[in-house]
Amino acid sequence: MRIGRIAKIVSLLFVVVMLNGCYSNFWNDVAREITTSPNGHKIAISCHNCYSAMAGDESGDLVRTLSSIHDAQNLGVDLIELDVVSDAGLVYVSHGGANDYLGPKLVDVLADTAFKNGDQMLFMELKKTTSMDTLFFVDLYSIIFAAGYASPVRPVIIRSFDENALNLAKSVLGSNFSGYTASIKFSLLYGGGVKGGLETSQNHIIAVSNKFHMVEFARNTKNLFSYISVAKTHGLGVNIFTYDSYVEVWSAAYRNEIDAITIEGGGSQSRAQNLTLAKSVITADTSLLYTNTDRQNGGDNNELYYFDRLEVKTKPLNTSGFPVLELLGVGEDRFGGSLVFNKNQANYIRFHDVDNDASGGYLVSAVVNFDDLNVSNTTQVIIGKADGSGFSLELYESVLRFGVHINGAYRYATYPITKLNGTDSYHIVGAYDGHGSVRIWVNDEEGSATASYSGGVTRNGSAVVVGADPQGNADQRFYFSGKVQLVNVQKWNNH
Repeated sequence: MRIGRIAKIVSLLFVVVMLNGCYSNFWNDVAREITTSPNGHKIAISCHNCYSAMAGDESGDLVRTLSSIHDAQNLGVDLIELDVVSDAGLVYVSHGGANDYLGPKLVDVLADTAFKNGDQMLFMELKKTTSMDTLFFVDLYSIIFAAGYASPVRPVIIRSFDENALNLAKSVLGSNFSGYTASIKFSLLYGGGVKGGLETSQNHIIAVSNKFHMVEFARNTKNLFSYISVAKTHGLGVNIFTYDSYVEVWSAAYRNEIDAITIEGGGSQSRAQNLTLAKSVITADTSLLYTNTDRQNGGDNNELYYFDRLEVKTKPLNTSGFPVLELLGVGEDRFGGSLVFNKNQANYIRFHDVDNDASGGYLVSAVVNFDDLNVSNTTQVIIGKADGSGFSLELYESVLRFGVHINGAYRYATYPITKLNGTDSYHIVGAYDGHGSVRIWVNDEEGSATASYSGGVTRNGSAVVVGADPQGNADQRFYFSGKVQLVNVQKWNNH
């Protein structure tokens, strides 16, 4: 291997560490080549409910279940999600609701040669429809281990919304199958409210980090990124569930942030189509600008680390006009580092010039806390490259809006300011792909999209500026007051 190639790999690993804190990637010890972003982050794609329990026909359900699993394997999925229940001393693959049929027996599903010989991991949820006692877990583990699925390099993830069930599962593993403790990971699922208040929820995540391996959050969880940051800082993997629409948008927006994403079919898109979309956008070489300051504290060098496309670069934090890097702990709407912009001090960061493909557009995402929502007759730009062209994510009068310059004019998707406050953090995503509507989402809620357009976003030579609107190569205007934790800009084409 050439020295230059070695240096490049070392440089990329160094950047990933700096941009992802001091914790390692959740999947580093796994043999499978997990789906990986261009910036080097592994994010496993999970096939949601990858089985069939449709007609009470156990034989037919087994055939359909194995077909679903084989299809997912062929699509390059990383995690095969199976729900399990017990009935009359047997373990079945089933959702387990009152109106659901029992599906195929787990032992029959795991006996399948193609599944067994693959390297996808079991993502197995305990459905709370029957008592999860010691005998159940002895039976469950006996089936899994006899089938040969669990090993340190191909772990099985046991998941549940029930913390007590996971505690028992862990206890039975240690007592009866101690030789397999490195082969099983435990994951606690949270609902949209997590565990009550913000601080209580964050402390609960910290507490379970001492006994479990992963936590999972609903896609619309309020202040979601604070929980992601707490979990990652304390060594936990993170999964977000379940995406069935605009899968390409969310897979791209989260591809450097979490360790797994659960995908389902929905609307006009089948599950197979959505799984294919997710993998394609996660791996696509579309990165233009990326930084997440939750994982940075300035360090001895007093520098901000970021990706210029795929190259790691830094900016000194003590530059004139540079925002302050604040560090927050438990109880705040963000956790870790955030950049504090003050419009009265004309704070901004000028990054670099990045362009969309000629016929395409941009996907822009940010995690933001607002300090000043009174923007009557003025504008505050959060992320901008609008210089008679380009794009802008901004506050304008009564709306938060994402705009792109298409065919001679700016077109804006909007979200009402009345739905925002200065207490919470918001995950904002704006997207236009060159053929369709300009769209904006805030915490997974879509705002008002534009009519459909066709044509690439007009290019310019201006840099992307965070905290202000660029004016040529040296000037800014429309400064922003608030905190910015995540900045992610990607080329975005028609999917």
